[in-house]
Amino acid sequence: MSKVRTAASLLKRFGLRRTIFYYEHRLIEKELPFSCFSLSLPESDGMWKRAKNHPISFGKIGEQADYWLLIPEGGEIAPEFLAACSIRIAECENRPKVVYTDTIVGGNPSDYPKDAMWHMNVPGVGPARVALFPEYSIETSECVDYFGGALVVDALWAKNCNLQDEESLREFLRHHVFATGEVLHIPRILAKQQDDVQTLEIQHVETKDNKPLVSIIIPNKDHIDVLQTCLESLLSKTTYRNYEILVIENNSEEDATFAYYESLQDPVRVERCPLPWNYSAINNWAVTKTKGELLLFLNNDTEITDGAWLQRMVDYATRDGVGAVGAKLLFPDGTIQHGGVTVGIRGVAGHAYITWPGESIGYLHRLEFPQNVGAVTAACMMVPRKVFDEVGGFDEELKVAFNDTDLCMQIRRAGYRVVMQPQAVLTHFESKSRGRDEQSPEKLARFNQESMRFQRRWFREITIGDPSYNPHLSYENDNFEVGKQWMLP
Repeated sequence: MSKVRTAASLLKRFGLRRTIFYYEHRLIEKELPFSCFSLSLPESDGMWKRAKNHPISFGKIGEQADYWLLIPEGGEIAPEFLAACSIRIAECENRPKVVYTDTIVGGNPSDYPKDAMWHMNVPGVGPARVALFPEYSIETSECVDYFGGALVVDALWAKNCNLQDEESLREFLRHHVFATGEVLHIPRILAKQQDDVQTLEIQHVETKDNKPLVSIIIPNKDHIDVLQTCLESLLSKTTYRNYEILVIENNSEEDATFAYYESLQDPVRVERCPLPWNYSAINNWAVTKTKGELLLFLNNDTEITDGAWLQRMVDYATRDGVGAVGAKLLFPDGTIQHGGVTVGIRGVAGHAYITWPGESIGYLHRLEFPQNVGAVTAACMMVPRKVFDEVGGFDEELKVAFNDTDLCMQIRRAGYRVVMQPQAVLTHFESKSRGRDEQSPEKLARFNQESMRFQRRWFREITIGDPSYNPHLSYENDNFEVGKQWMLP
């Protein structure tokens, strides 16, 4: 009892009051202080001596233990580290195999891109470079090393995998695909590692021999100069050839528009949609006219700049468990228009990295390698047909705003992953001067109504936070900046 209370007193000042209340009144009879020993520290090490006096019990080297503690060379753990791990493990419905936390990072700052990691004011430490990790996800784990710092690992599971030393264990973790719930992230800065968070050598997705048909859906009303740029760049540059293009004509008025339609040839065809303007309804209607195994929703004001874009999106959309894939979109001046969508920004959702330089690396390499995100924009979004049908398509009550984010949320709720593929790059001619709110009172009222619909539907998810983000990062802007309480003076 005294050990649990000692751990609780540490955790209370660390901000886990709700968890403490839960344990002291309900789970106190459980064996909360689990036995743990270190694979990576000799018994003579000073940290080992400190750990032996820790409120969470330690086994000696060689003793049977529930979990193993791994601390990298030159690394440290906070006094609260094992107490926090202990309580969070006991709180889990299923026993996690690996536990990791956010960490202070050493190394030479000049060796690491400025935008890939932040400096922040860590209580009790002061200014420091930190790695604020997202929740574990498969695609992100293929490029970001979640497992290079202090870890707690299920000992029995590791032994069953024939992993008996730290080096082989860490290497195994970096390449193992974990199921949901098998990896626990504690979003608190509880460790320090000497080296930078490494980017892993991505095992590029091999192009499959079969080339699934991609149905490219492009809604259009007049603005033939814009549509022509999109189609000509797509037809002339795209190296992946098994696709059909459906231009969805919706209430155009100019004679030149219909004359241009007459000039289009296979693989482009025009389907006339009689519905009033409603982005969701038009795309749902268009899907019924397609034949492809993969659906690509594409704005008419986009331009293809890299011929491999479609192949790169197909490679991830055909992965097991992937339900949507987005691309990196650039404004005409080369700055970023879309680098993924973070759910919860400004209480709803927002594009990440708007107006950042196009060559930016992004936080933890978000803009360099494929990673899992909360959502992607339907200005260029690929969805397997079976997934689209399973979740029921776009919500037609969301006529213009947040319909793509809502679709991604439905896809995630169905158990699929959403992937941002920054190596598929397009130009998007959306005006940066338009601003976030619509200009006319009528459109502004519609925007606000759709925002509220999205917020009501996904209130719980918005409150919990985007798993591809981190609660230490700000939800007040699009730039992955740390929250105000963590900013340096």
